[in-house]
Amino acid sequence: PAMTDAASASATKKYLLIAAGVSASAALAFGLYTLAQKRKTLCAASSAPSSSSPSPASSSALAPTPVLLGPRHVALLAAAPAKHGLASRDKAARVLLRFAMDEEAGAGVEGKGRNAGKIFEEVRCLKCGTKEKKEEVVLELYEEQVAWAKKMVALYKLKDVSKVMRVLCDYALSDGADSAVIFETVRCRDCKK
Repeated sequence: PAMTDAASASATKKYLLIAAGVSASAALAFGLYTLAQKRKTLCAASSAPSSSSPSPASSSALAPTPVLLGPRHVALLAAAPAKHGLASRDKAARVLLRFAMDEEAGAGVEGKGRNAGKIFEEVRCLKCGTKEKKEEVVLELYEEQVAWAKKMVALYKLKDVSKVMRVLCDYALSDGADSAVIFETVRCRDCKK
């Protein structure tokens, strides 16, 4: 299969870096940086006003949101930026929430989307009911995402927004989840970071 111009240019740059004596890990870091820049460009293009339709007002602002996460949840959000070309741990949390919001928005009964049971009703956590030590982490989330998480608390009788985040992280860590689909698909509505 033929490579696109962008893919060919990226491959050429990586080859030149390696040929110039740059280590494979530095070339990988360059590739991840390039991927992050590509995502940033795609996000900016998707949020740019279109000449055919007016740009909707920003649906929400970023707000610091404290959540309690277990060690595996913290590790997932900490590793996602390097693994999937995201800007930060906070961006990884926002991408995970947007994925769940889009999954939840599918057709369903009583406000439950096409994957409502798949994400929120199946028990995946191995530490539920135990006294697993949780760490308070402050995530920069969109107000719209926090409001949606509170809706999930009521809909699925969860303890709080922290539990919603732990359920989403456990879903992303589960065997059936495709982390590339979750973290690398651009879904952002008003992407700024």
